[in-house]
Amino acid sequence: RIFIENDRFHGEQVVAEMRLIAADRVILADFAIAEPVDCDPARIAQLAANLISNAVTHGAPGIPIEVEARTGDGTFTFSVANGGVPIPPAAREQLFQPFFRGAVRRSQQGLGLGLFIVSEIAKAHGGTMEVSSTEEETRFTFSMPAASS
Repeated sequence: RIFIENDRFHGEQVVAEMRLIAADRVILADFAIAEPVDCDPARIAQLAANLISNAVTHGAPGIPIEVEARTGDGTFTFSVANGGVPIPPAAREQLFQPFFRGAVRRSQQGLGLGLFIVSEIAKAHGGTMEVSSTEEETRFTFSMPAASS
């Protein structure tokens, strides 16, 4: 099951690495890639790792993290969902800004650049980043054209 038609990047490899890093978390993966995706595989792998890492850091420990990748109608979509406390609307508006960390616990590491980097990778691929956050789940979704125009 190739994540993106390029043997240098496999979605299952990224998920497997994140499962090793966060051995105490359940990470479920569902990939349905039916057409080639014209992209920089290393940058898409970085985007995926940043989003999954974010879910590990901020998601509720007892709720599985769901990773999905799909192609269809000329679009590639990659999303990561986790349970936990919803992100307030005011914070959602700033999530993709550099150095924004919202209400951060003292134990959290990092500069607040992960989601900014994700957003820049999305833009560089002609894509978009969206976030939805409810009591049930927080989901980050990256979408881009599967083939360059």
